[in-house]
Amino acid sequence: MGKGGGKQHTPYEQPDNLKSHQKLSIIDLLSEGPIEGPVNGLQGVLLNDTPVNDSNGKSSVNGLTVQWVAGTQQQCVLEGFEDSASEVPVGVEVKKDAPVTRTITSENIDRLRMTFGVYALEQTNPKKGDRTETSVQFLLQVKRNGAWSTEYNVTLNGKTTSETTKSLVIKNLPPRPFDVRMLRLTDDSTTDTVQNRTFWASYTEIIDSRQRYPNSAVVGMTFDSSQYGSQVPRRNFLIKGRIVQVPSNYDPATRKYDGVWDGTFKPAWTDNPAWVLWDILTHPRYGMGRQLGVDDVDKWMLYAMAQYADSPVADGQGGTEPRMTFNGWLSEQRRVYDVLTDICSTLRCMPVYNGRRMTFVQDRPADKVWTYTNGNVVRPVSGDCFTYTFSPKKSRYNVAQVRFTDPANGWKTSTEYVSDDAAVARDGEVVAKVEAFGCTSRGQARRLGKYILATAQLERQTVAFSVAAEGLRHIPGDIFQIEDNDYAGASVGGRLLQVLPDDKMVVLDRSVELPGGESFLCLTGADGSQVRVSIFSQPQPDRLVLDKRPEGVVEGDIWGLVLPKLAPRLFRCVSIKDKGDGTYDISAVQHVPEKESIVDNGATYAPAPDTRYGGDLPPVEHLVLEAVPDSDAIQVRAHWSVPRVVCGLRFSLKLCRGERVVSNATTEDTAYRFGGLVPGHYTLTVCPVNQAGQRGAPVDTVFSIELPAIPDRVDVTPGNFSVMLHPVSLKVTSLGTQYEFYKGKDEAEATAMTRYLGRATYLNDADCKPDTDYWYAVRTVNVTGKSPPLIVKAHTTLDPNDILDLVGDGIGDLDWVKDLKKQVKNNTAGIVLLNDKAALVVNKDGRISGITVDSSGKKSVVDILADYFCVSDPDTLERRFYYDADRRILVLQGELQLLDGTTISGADDVKNGSGGVFRLQTKDGIFPTDGNAATSLFKSSFGLSPGKDTVFTVYAIDAVGKITHVESRMYDGSDWIVPKLLVDGDIIAMGTIKGDRIVAGAELSAPVIHAGTITSSGNPPAFSLTPDGKLTAKNADISGNINAIGGHFSHVTIDNSCDIQGTLRAEHIVGDIVKAAGGTFPVIRNDYVSGTLTVTINDDQSFDRQIIVPPLVFAAGGDAQNMQVASGQITSPTKGASSFSRCHLRVTHNGQEIYNVTVTGNGVGVFSTVLDMPSGRGDAVLQFTVDSSHSNGYTPFTSISNLIVMAVRKVAAGISIR
Repeated sequence: MGKGGGKQHTPYEQPDNLKSHQKLSIIDLLSEGPIEGPVNGLQGVLLNDTPVNDSNGKSSVNGLTVQWVAGTQQQCVLEGFEDSASEVPVGVEVKKDAPVTRTITSENIDRLRMTFGVYALEQTNPKKGDRTETSVQFLLQVKRNGAWSTEYNVTLNGKTTSETTKSLVIKNLPPRPFDVRMLRLTDDSTTDTVQNRTFWASYTEIIDSRQRYPNSAVVGMTFDSSQYGSQVPRRNFLIKGRIVQVPSNYDPATRKYDGVWDGTFKPAWTDNPAWVLWDILTHPRYGMGRQLGVDDVDKWMLYAMAQYADSPVADGQGGTEPRMTFNGWLSEQRRVYDVLTDICSTLRCMPVYNGRRMTFVQDRPADKVWTYTNGNVVRPVSGDCFTYTFSPKKSRYNVAQVRFTDPANGWKTSTEYVSDDAAVARDGEVVAKVEAFGCTSRGQARRLGKYILATAQLERQTVAFSVAAEGLRHIPGDIFQIEDNDYAGASVGGRLLQVLPDDKMVVLDRSVELPGGESFLCLTGADGSQVRVSIFSQPQPDRLVLDKRPEGVVEGDIWGLVLPKLAPRLFRCVSIKDKGDGTYDISAVQHVPEKESIVDNGATYAPAPDTRYGGDLPPVEHLVLEAVPDSDAIQVRAHWSVPRVVCGLRFSLKLCRGERVVSNATTEDTAYRFGGLVPGHYTLTVCPVNQAGQRGAPVDTVFSIELPAIPDRVDVTPGNFSVMLHPVSLKVTSLGTQYEFYKGKDEAEATAMTRYLGRATYLNDADCKPDTDYWYAVRTVNVTGKSPPLIVKAHTTLDPNDILDLVGDGIGDLDWVKDLKKQVKNNTAGIVLLNDKAALVVNKDGRISGITVDSSGKKSVVDILADYFCVSDPDTLERRFYYDADRRILVLQGELQLLDGTTISGADDVKNGSGGVFRLQTKDGIFPTDGNAATSLFKSSFGLSPGKDTVFTVYAIDAVGKITHVESRMYDGSDWIVPKLLVDGDIIAMGTIKGDRIVAGAELSAPVIHAGTITSSGNPPAFSLTPDGKLTAKNADISGNINAIGGHFSHVTIDNSCDIQGTLRAEHIVGDIVKAAGGTFPVIRNDYVSGTLTVTINDDQSFDRQIIVPPLVFAAGGDAQNMQVASGQITSPTKGASSFSRCHLRVTHNGQEIYNVTVTGNGVGVFSTVLDMPSGRGDAVLQFTVDSSHSNGYTPFTSISNLIVMAVRKVAAGISIR
């Protein structure tokens, strides 16, 4: 500013006063209706992935109105949405010399909304810099009758620095097609001082109508779009979708089924995939309802699958969840088979046609329905009865990457990684990438991954074979057992030639071989009933004596063997094809019932061998060798492991020295010893071999036995108070090579090797002083001997930054400590000196390195964290007691005195003991004649000195392992003597053994033992027997008879039968009680029967039971005048009636059909059965469904007797069926 005065001005910016506000109204189609509706209100409405309301009810959108309709046929119109609009984007800048024109062709529109605006609107004073408002003018025109007609003359006046839009509606539209355009009147700006660029954003075609959108669930929203930059945000909705048909006895909220289902449905929302599948198959509008009727779909199988899906399983996070749920959104048209397959994948099932209707095969445990052997299938002219194919290695997945919709990830897709680590380590990663359709649970996605891996790893086989019409005993989905003699490598199945029930004997159609252990014979009757009987003996190769009489089987029935080490094989039928010549081709896949526990409960399962051929032999793993001295030779012990057990697996071993074979051996164990080895280079080969002689992959290992060589060098790493020694041998070292370490104050003492430090592969000597020379002798040792020593010198350091020692009154006068104190003053490490002369030292790495407390008479407890801890002599600083954390050893220089006065100063004080028995294999088994030589042999073999009464036995064996010579001596404290009596094993005396004291190391047996009192060890004794016959015992197991004339028993369990000759009195009996249940079938108008009865036997007993259904009689009549129904009995109508009735009875056991028969006029049917119910396998559910019809559509006349079902204890029933 000059001295004559002046004026200054800062630029002024006018506030923005031109803003656009557009109200966005939008309708979204959610789903086919009706639906249950949104979840948690506005928390289930997300705009740009953000919930409108958070969990606390706070809204993130202002002025939002949301309304929805469920999608019924007669639903109301959404209020405020009386028209429908379709917006067409333009997005073009409009300039004065370039108007923008669009042609409208839609016939049904009533109005047109034009949306336009400016990118920015302002002007800048070039001299002062002020930014103020300005204006821009343009026209909206419609071409009418060939000439442009101005509908709006628009002037935007104001200031804005951001994009602003405005909308105007044009009514009274001309006939279609017609043109609309936007024409700018204001000159285009050519400088930066004026910002007034205009643009045409879009136009919207509007139809005036009130839409109800019948059968469509829609949601309408209205809000200010400025909150989203005048853009249309993404909309997502969390809803409970379609209301579908579910069983009338089903509560979707609790997933409970009440009583017996009568086959009718009710509308409800559910995420059970079985009823979603039913909806897709039967709905006439969007499903298969026009092609399939409700009778064409097996609703009863869906009912069983739905119950299986609702069963609770662990969710992997400490809770439970349904086994399977479905939460999917079908947003595009797809092939119906693809949709069915995706939904079925959730249920672990596949759709099949059983000849009458569409049903489903679910991969879950079920009872087998039949057994196929080489004796009841068609044998081709050339080839085997059964043809097997195996899955390729590339499809044996060991890693599954399962993609699912993750609620915890904002309902976006997440990937669950599941792996079989053992299979990955063996075969490398074989990855399956799958989409869990309709899955919103991480636990369910993980179970799907485990299911894929378990199926790929365990169910590798498919089988194909042919049967005649009489052998066709199953439908697709059923499980059957295959006893293939060719595959098993043994006779395991066939037909019965003769049944001798009186002798409990059966004659087979072929010879069989029974291994050791308990074996069973499974017999299959003509009606499919299964009898499993223990085999008592085998008088001839083709004759078996059974443990009990085989009831219900006749000549020609199927038999199968259950052997101890040969597992039966189960398969699930996939398809049945009629060849047209009276035979049928069967295809089936392997079934492992344990897969359910693996997937749902995380169980581990190792498949048992199902063939003696072995097939895929397990590899030899972790082959390890150990060497021990064997007199003047070497003994090597080899041991290994295999990843799984195979029946009859052996191992072939070959040991070579150079090119010469030293030993060949075969063993069933996973360990073997080679003795008498001399120095040399050896190669050991171990190969697995199965019962058929097939050999697996061999495994080789190379080792050497030779005199040890002197170490090539010793790497020395000195510290302040320690020296680390690490010997290095550049040549290949022999088996069991280690190093011995000796220490000396000078080279001569080290060479003399008088101060032994120990034997190891490396050594950390922690008994050192700072700034001191030490000498070490290091030599190589192995089982063949020791090398000459290598002498090395080490000099400890004196590093103040890492000194971890005590600075106190007693040692502060030492010269080197005074020097250390001077250096500590300059130490960069943290040292804290306290007033009471306690010292805490922290080294440069931040670790506490030392601590000391002055003896002030106060008690203190100090915890020390350190690699080394020591107590040193205050005069010499020699360490007397220290702990080495790296080597985990505690060293004491001196004696250890116990509280009772006993002192321990050496290893002999700890290890020696009297009465010990030691054995050693030598070359000749001759005990050394020289006592010192015997003591040296004992010490070198067992690492300790003999104690008084120690027994030392040497023995020799021949090539087959038989002992050829043995000698024993006892140590009396100074020499080895021949004991008066030594029994290393059993002693059998025909006369009398007398002695003041008899000590038995393991067992003392005699027909008669005379003694005053026999008392066991322990305090108090476990048992005692006094001369007056009183026996006291804490626990007695008596396998023979107990005879007593009186007494009292508490908490007695009788494992087997018990005969009571007198009267049994009991307050309460649990067990052999017959339980019965039943009821009467519904009778319609006193004319015909129709309905379902379900009987559930709870698995609430600890013993096996049998379910007995007495005869259930059902009948159908002819004409009404010939039909008499009274007291549940039907009299036969007159023969030759012109019309007749039908009565159909269907029985299922746990969802599996076991009876399905229809009788017609004059017909009578009888159903009766006995079923096994093993304990711990779950509840048993029997369902009886009866229905009636007439040949001419008239009212049928049918009847059925009352239903009775009994459950009895299996042993009490005395039979075993199925």
